[in-house]
Amino acid sequence: FRSDDVFFCRDIGQLRAAWQTILDKVNLVGIRNDAVVAQSFLEGGPNYAVNSVSLDGEHLVSDVWKFDFIEKPTGGVRFIKHRLLTGGHEYFDALAAHNGRALDALGIRNGPSHSEHKCTQAGPRMIEVNARLMGATLEDAPFKAALGRTQTQLTAMAVCDPAAFRRELARPYRVSRHLSIAWVYFNSSKGVITG
Repeated sequence: FRSDDVFFCRDIGQLRAAWQTILDKVNLVGIRNDAVVAQSFLEGGPNYAVNSVSLDGEHLVSDVWKFDFIEKPTGGVRFIKHRLLTGGHEYFDALAAHNGRALDALGIRNGPSHSEHKCTQAGPRMIEVNARLMGATLEDAPFKAALGRTQTQLTAMAVCDPAAFRRELARPYRVSRHLSIAWVYFNSSKGVITG
């Protein structure tokens, strides 16, 4: 996973330099940037991802992850590891509740969602929300063994068998095995792989 032109700016000079780097550049997906988005920096610990599936405005958390990352000297971030949180984690309830309120506020009533949050001194704050599955669809055996159900399965259930999905709403979030994902990065230039 690679971020494209994410900068942590600590003064107006850094902000101007980032803006000049981003505007009119052709980005990772081949589109010329015609605007720049800035958001305030959220002080706090690591980022957390909350994946859920909604049906008629009821939100079911499928999995929650802690994201470990480092800031790159050139700007942006590099993800190192994702760790699956248990329901007993100190931030789990606050993250799940904040995520549900955010989905309600945005009008996301049906389908999967992937959102990222940071726990600050003022409580959880949303970084972003996407009305989609998590980028890494978690359908391999280790994910199923740890979670018992996946976001993809729950999405299919909400569409094809709403009664079964509603039964899942009553079932508590449960992680039966610890799980973390480590990221390995490869750059390819002219067919040569470098790390």
